[in-house]
Amino acid sequence: MKKFVIPLVTAIIVAILIFAGCAKPAPAPAPAPTPAEELRVKDLPEYQELIAKGTIDPNLLINPWGENFAVKPDGTPYTIAATYVLLRIDTCAQTEKMLTSYVERAGAKYIGFNADMDVQKQIGFIEDLIAVRHPDAIMIHAVNEAALGPVIDEAWDAGIPTINIDIECYAANRVAYVHHLMQGPGGSDAIGQYFVDKAEELGYTAENPLQVLEIWNLFEMENSHLRHEGFHTPIDKSPLVTVLEGSECKATDELAAAIVMDNFTAHPELSGLYVQGGGGAGAVEGLAAVDRLVPRDDPNHVLVALNDVDTHVVEEIDAGRVDATGSHGLSDLADVGFHVTLNYLVLGLSPPQMDIVVPMYAVSADNIDTLQICGVPVYPRLPTSRWDIWPPCDPSPTGSLQLEPGHIPWELEIPTLAKRMELMGY
Repeated sequence: MKKFVIPLVTAIIVAILIFAGCAKPAPAPAPAPTPAEELRVKDLPEYQELIAKGTIDPNLLINPWGENFAVKPDGTPYTIAATYVLLRIDTCAQTEKMLTSYVERAGAKYIGFNADMDVQKQIGFIEDLIAVRHPDAIMIHAVNEAALGPVIDEAWDAGIPTINIDIECYAANRVAYVHHLMQGPGGSDAIGQYFVDKAEELGYTAENPLQVLEIWNLFEMENSHLRHEGFHTPIDKSPLVTVLEGSECKATDELAAAIVMDNFTAHPELSGLYVQGGGGAGAVEGLAAVDRLVPRDDPNHVLVALNDVDTHVVEEIDAGRVDATGSHGLSDLADVGFHVTLNYLVLGLSPPQMDIVVPMYAVSADNIDTLQICGVPVYPRLPTSRWDIWPPCDPSPTGSLQLEPGHIPWELEIPTLAKRMELMGY
């Protein structure tokens, strides 16, 4: 038997070599995927259309910090808490999802709370954090400017730093206040100026002015009065625009819709609409209910320019039935505020100034696909529900931020693991 084994094996080997010679060469190995810490906007298919339009900075990193950045020397993660005025409006709900993703991407733990416009609930949550959960920092979107001050000081005394976003708080100690300067320049005055410019463009006169309904957000909130002030700054100088002040909608779509329906029924001469804050989507639907949500070229069209950006409102801008909205949507403020938080908490770097002002713009069909704030577009242009791939903004001096006149420039760097290693000497 042995004399047959060698020839048989030899024949098999020859056959294999023959077939191997006829086979196609092995394909080149697939390129290695981009390491997670180097993944940029330009590497993701979801952003290619936005890049082509110039809507987003293609070089923004998806995770500039690194997944182990927000970890203490003992290996445990930092804990960052956040509380919001309310989460039933689109702008805040999207921001909360974004911030949750950011915290987790940086390797920290997240605690969130919805105050739902109840200042006592918000105070109670912060007191609970101080007494029981003791996070390493709290980002606060405050229901009331004055009422939150004492509990913020209490947190500071307990060793918990706070960062305010959007709404001022009168506390003796805090890390920073990141906000839009609603009273202007570069705040709600941008929307007032939009109405003035449009009134001139559309041929309104002092004898036949553009009549705008203003819906308040919340009378007891100082920020609403600042929005009112900023909105009126250019309007009060122009004879082409008059304003009818409506009641407060308390940031609810239902109340905003009812206010619109009541006023546009009682005052058919109204031809403009401004909402100070949350409730913009409801106000737009209120116009639809009284047959005034029509295309821009319709003689019955209402000139709509709102203060706060919203997914539904942007859809109506794209459809040609709403004219403009402010870029105020909280996400840009929380984005910059999170950079401040990590710089302070992890790197031990205080912000360049306590008052950090992010510019606000009037967003219309003319600029919604080109406007960038620190490299990031108005948020409905980002893939909603894909917060895991939202890129943090670049608030550094080399970023694409253009400050309005009167704003104090900041020197705020993106906190990175490399910077931490440099500062800590390892």
